[in-house]
Amino acid sequence: MKNSKVSETEKLINLEIILNNIPDIFIRFDRDYNILFFNQNIRNLIENQNLDNKNISFSDLPKELSDFLKTAYNCVFNEGRNYENEILIEYKKNRKIFGVRVIPENTNIGEIFNAICICRDITEYREYKQNYRALFESMLDGFALHEMIYDENGEAVDYKFLLVNSAFEKLTGLKKEDVLNKRILEIMPDLEKEWIVIYDTVARTGKSERFEMYSTPLKKYFEVSAYSPRKGQFACIFQDVTLKKYFEKEIIINDRLAALGQLSFGIAHEFNNILAIIKGNSQLLNITCENLDEEQRELLKTIDEQVMRAADISSKMMNFSATRPAARKNENIVNVIKEVMIIQKNYLMMDDIELVFEIEKEKFSDNQDYMIVIDVNKIKLTLVNMIMNARDAIIMKKNSKGIVKIILAKDEKNIIIKIQDNGIGMDEKMKEKLFTPFYTTKGAFLQDEELENIKGVGLNLLICWTIIKIHNGQIIVDSELNEGTTFTIKLPYYIKPGNE
Repeated sequence: MKNSKVSETEKLINLEIILNNIPDIFIRFDRDYNILFFNQNIRNLIENQNLDNKNISFSDLPKELSDFLKTAYNCVFNEGRNYENEILIEYKKNRKIFGVRVIPENTNIGEIFNAICICRDITEYREYKQNYRALFESMLDGFALHEMIYDENGEAVDYKFLLVNSAFEKLTGLKKEDVLNKRILEIMPDLEKEWIVIYDTVARTGKSERFEMYSTPLKKYFEVSAYSPRKGQFACIFQDVTLKKYFEKEIIINDRLAALGQLSFGIAHEFNNILAIIKGNSQLLNITCENLDEEQRELLKTIDEQVMRAADISSKMMNFSATRPAARKNENIVNVIKEVMIIQKNYLMMDDIELVFEIEKEKFSDNQDYMIVIDVNKIKLTLVNMIMNARDAIIMKKNSKGIVKIILAKDEKNIIIKIQDNGIGMDEKMKEKLFTPFYTTKGAFLQDEELENIKGVGLNLLICWTIIKIHNGQIIVDSELNEGTTFTIKLPYYIKPGNE
């Protein structure tokens, strides 16, 4: 018995040594709020360091901890449940955050007679977490954590949002509260399937992927790095590279235009010489050969018509040889647009298409704001080409009522002209090729004989691009298939309003 008592005493001593060396604060108290045991770490929280090593009461504890234990009393002693939370304790001119857990201590028959409180200083952890959160929210790149969703056959069919940062909201325009715990196809039903396929590969294999892709619902290009933090989940860090893609496309187009410009003048010049010979001989045959029958004269007429068409193409090619506008003048852009309207309005009416001109007048302070330095003839040519392009798009859609709208606006640096139509529109692949020499979208839609009169050769928009670039401007295209197209022209002020 003596050995047993010594052994039991040794166990208690060893337990006390252990509890005094753990980093946590340990307190044992009974139903009457008597503190039965505490480890030495409690000294770190008590102002009065002269207290007896074996006796302290609730009143000696920091008020925040004492109040917490009293709040936990009912849950622990009456309901038999654990009670835990975080509390902020101010002592010795310090502010510390503690994670506190109070658990019931039961007898062999299940009665609760004491409670044990464990306090852990989590200040550094909370600061680290707060700093991490601040870093997470201040990231310039978007971040999103997702979980894949599979069907009964194990095929990836969707994914849901678990976490996003502030940059995600800024880059996508989607609010955090509208996406968290929701499926992507709830939010974007027309999302391309390629996104799900790529992310499924990452979530299944754990292999990271880096790629660029266009999002049709958001109308943006994104550069994405995706990785898997755990099986079935993936996280992506992404940037909006739409502007970068635009400038890359602009460089490609400019290179093409430069090459075409170098060749076009010489080719067009030689081509015109050949056409002149063909046309001259055709006219000579028509005049000198009196015995030609009706069919032969029709053939000569066809030759003349095709020569005229070829001459028109040659004339368009000649536009690429000019590097500067012939004559820039300070012009009133409203008058320029109205002059184009007079020419085009009746022409469009024949196809039951309405041509409308609107001015966002609240953006213009006076008439001087309408003044801009341009080559007026080339700008008119650009507007005519774009109006005719809009007319063709409407005819291809076979709208019962077509409308082409010209909207004039401005910002601090530019006059802005928008040409909108409710025509056939374009998909993303068509838009990517839009300013390629001799590429025309009309070939994709022309199946009916009644549409043959609107076929193009793929130069009109290139001419527009060239003219606007010569003016140091921009052309921006926004289009959706079967919805219509908006061309936005930005022309910079070369002379500030009010300063001739």
